[in-house]
Amino acid sequence: MADNMKSIHGGKMKVGVPDGYQLYEKKFPKSLKDSKDFKKYDWIGNFGFQKISSGKKVKGDMPTSYEIQVNDRSKKDLVYWNGKKTVKFSKSKVKNVGKQKVRSAKLKMGDPPVGWIK
Repeated sequence: MADNMKSIHGGKMKVGVPDGYQLYEKKFPKSLKDSKDFKKYDWIGNFGFQKISSGKKVKGDMPTSYEIQVNDRSKKDLVYWNGKKTVKFSKSKVKNVGKQKVRSAKLKMGDPPVGWIK
């Protein structure tokens, strides 16, 4: 995996981009916006990956996991939308990056919206 984290969604999230891929920002899917869960969470943003060599967008899981980092919200659960429901990250960690506390988590899903429980 690439060591550099790319900042997206106005700097609210950083994503570790695996070698051979590039990151792009996406709008929230209609299925999420129409779900009863949408208003229960503070959604940070949505992103996807595409292969650099072909430009083909990843559908489903990535071949390897990658890390995301967001500014920490103490005692709040970090979540993602798996296409059908909102799921809590099972193993997120709080760490200091410079003077900022960030929550980091690993994902394998190629295009998830990410947010916080309100």
